[in-house]
Amino acid sequence: MSASPSMMSVSPGQRLESLDLLRGFALCGIMLVNIMMMGGAWDQYHPDLPPTLANPDWSAWIIQHL
Repeated sequence: MSASPSMMSVSPGQRLESLDLLRGFALCGIMLVNIMMMGGAWDQYHPDLPPTLANPDWSAWIIQHL
């Protein structure tokens, strides 16, 4: 059985700058979508659930997201 390669950072000459750029754009896109989802209005994503604690579906949703 061969030993697994050790985890080491590569030298700056071995890095692929275009791949780093694509990863950066991907992370920015993920962050943008998450900001829009988490900062959006409640009615936009859950129009059928009024925000009251008497609604068991809404209460379960709140508990899951705490």
